[in-house]
Amino acid sequence: MSAVFPTIIAVLLGLSFEEFYAETAMPEANLVVLLLALPVCLVPVAVAEGLIRFARRRFAAGRPTNVRPYARYVAATPLPLYALSLFGLGWPRVVVPLGLEGTVLVDHLVVLLPFFVLLVLATVEATRLRRHFRLTPAGPEPIPVREALGAVVDLGRHLSLFLVPLFGLILLLDLVSDTPLRLYFHHLPLLSALLLGAVLVGLSIFYPVLFRLGMGLKPLVEGAPLRRRLEELADHLGFRCRDILFWPTRRPVLNAAIVGVIPRFRYVILTEELCRRLTLDELCAVFTHEVGHGKRHHALFYLLYSVAFLILLVPIGEFAGARIAEATDGALAADVAAVLAVYLPGFAVYWVFAFGALSRRFELEADVYGVDATQDAGLFILTLEKVARLARIERKTRAPRHFSIAGRTDFLRRAYLEREPGLLSGFRERISWIRRGIATGGAVVLVAAGAWLSIDTALGAGLIFLERDRDENARRALKAVVALRPDDAQARTLLGEVELYFGTPPPVDGGVHWRHLLELEPDLTAIDRAKILDHLRAGWGRALARGRLIEAKTLVVRARRLNRVEDEVFDPEYEQALDGMHAVTAALGEGRPEEIRALVERAPRWLRRADLRRALDHLRSLAEGDERL
Repeated sequence: MSAVFPTIIAVLLGLSFEEFYAETAMPEANLVVLLLALPVCLVPVAVAEGLIRFARRRFAAGRPTNVRPYARYVAATPLPLYALSLFGLGWPRVVVPLGLEGTVLVDHLVVLLPFFVLLVLATVEATRLRRHFRLTPAGPEPIPVREALGAVVDLGRHLSLFLVPLFGLILLLDLVSDTPLRLYFHHLPLLSALLLGAVLVGLSIFYPVLFRLGMGLKPLVEGAPLRRRLEELADHLGFRCRDILFWPTRRPVLNAAIVGVIPRFRYVILTEELCRRLTLDELCAVFTHEVGHGKRHHALFYLLYSVAFLILLVPIGEFAGARIAEATDGALAADVAAVLAVYLPGFAVYWVFAFGALSRRFELEADVYGVDATQDAGLFILTLEKVARLARIERKTRAPRHFSIAGRTDFLRRAYLEREPGLLSGFRERISWIRRGIATGGAVVLVAAGAWLSIDTALGAGLIFLERDRDENARRALKAVVALRPDDAQARTLLGEVELYFGTPPPVDGGVHWRHLLELEPDLTAIDRAKILDHLRAGWGRALARGRLIEAKTLVVRARRLNRVEDEVFDPEYEQALDGMHAVTAALGEGRPEEIRALVERAPRWLRRADLRRALDHLRSLAEGDERL
C-alpha cells in the first residue's frame, strides 16, 4: 500500500495542472517537446539496469555488492519524475495537438498516463532488485520481468480500491459537463456539494463490495469450526455483518480488518496466514478487536473527521493561493499555488499526524472492547504478543496507525490485570471527549460551510439568470449577495452588468457612469482582478448574444481599463482577446459581414472558451446570411 500516497499526490497534481491549462485555454505547445515526457518514463529501468550491471562488475572483481537497499529509491522515482513532466515539460498540454480537449475521461487518463507507466516500470524494477539474484555462469542475474509482474497485479488491486471510485466520479462529472446540467453544477456549489455528499454516502455503503472483488476475498467455509465460533461470538456481542471473509495473500500476512459502515454491506476479513498460525481462541480475540471498531462506529468518525478537515483546508488554500499568485505577479496560478503550498502539505500533515493520532486511539479503544468482550485480558495480551512476534514487528516500534505492541499490552496489563486506579476510566473519558469534539466540530464546520456555500450559490444563481436573460431575477439574487457580502467584487461586477440592461445605456467611454457601474475599489487583489476580468469577458458574450452592442462595447471598455495596472497590461493574453472582442463588436455595429464570417471560420482560441460558447453560436448563426447582419 506504500504506492497509494504518491498516487494520490500524482492524481491531485495532474488534474490540477490540467485544470490550470484548461482555464488558460490550453495554450498550444510543441508536440515533440511534450512527448519527451514518455522517454522520461524509462528512467527507473535505466537506473535499475545500471545497478544490475554494477553488481555484476563488482561480483566479477571478487567484491560482491548488495544492491537490494537501492530498490526503495527506484520505487520512489515515479512521483518526482511525473512532477518533472508536469512542471518542466507541460505534459497536460498534449491534449491540444491530440484533439482530446473536453473528451469524456480520456483527457484525464492521458494526463495521468506517464505516472502510471512510471509506477508499473518502477514496481517491476524495484521487485527485481529486492529479490535475491540468481548465480549463473554469466554472473548474478535478477529474476525475469515476468516473475515480477505479480507485484504489479497486487499494486493494481490496491490502487483500484480508490482509483475506480475516483475515476467513476470524474466520469460522472464529465458526462454532466456535456449536458445543460453543467451550468447548474458549475455555478451552484451547494448543489455540487450535495451531489458529492450523495456520492460519498453511496461509496461508503457499497465500497466493501468493491474491496471484496478487488482483493479477491472469499467467505469462510460454511459449517467450519472457525466460522461457527465467530458467528456465535458475533451473535453474543450483538454484531452484524454481511460475511466473514478469508484473504488468500500472495505472501505471508498476519492481519485482520473490518470494512464497511452499514451492517448489510460490512465485512470482517482474516488473512490466510493469520488463520493458519493462531488457535481458535486467539482468532476470537482478534475478531473481537475488529468488532470493536464496528460497535464503536470508528468508520463514521473517520469520515466526519476527514470531511471537516478537507472543508477547512479549502478556504485556507484559496487564500494562500491568491497571496502566492500576487507575490509571483501571476507567474504561479492561484489554483496551482494552492495545491503545491497548502493542499498537498496539508494532506500529508493530516495523513501522518492528525489521522494517525486519532487512529492510534481508536485502535486502543478496539483493544479495550476486545478485552471486555472476551473477558480474558491474559488471552488478548498474549494474542497481541504472538501476532507481533509472528509478523516480526518490533515490540517498541510505533506503527503509523497503532501504538507500539509494548505500549498496547502494557496499557491492557495495567488496566485489567494490575487494576491501576483511574487508568481505564480516564482513557474512556478522553475517548468520549474526542468523540464529542469530532461530532461537534464536524457539525459546526458543515453548518458554516453550508451557510457560506449558500451565498456562493446565490451568486451562481444570479449568473445563471443572466445566462437565461432573466435580468430581474438576477438583479434580486445579486443584490442579496452584495447585502450579505459587501466586499464581494464578483457579485458587484455581475450586478453592474445587470444594471446595463435597465434604463438608458451609459456612454461607451464610461463617462460619469464608470464608477457607478464598476462599484470596485482600485486596489483589487490579483486573483479578484482575474476573476472579474473573466466575468466581464463572459458578460460581453452574453450582451453580444442578446444583440445589445452598446452594452457589449461598454463591457469591453470596462475590461480594458481593468486589465491595465499603472499603465501596464495585467494579462497580455487577455489583452489580445480584448482586441478581438472590440473588433467583433465594431464589425457588427458597422455591418461588416465578411469579417464575422472570417472570424467564425477561424474560431480563435479565445472565442472557443466555454463561457463564450453562446456568443460563438450567435456569430455562427449571423454568418449564415448577410441580411441578418
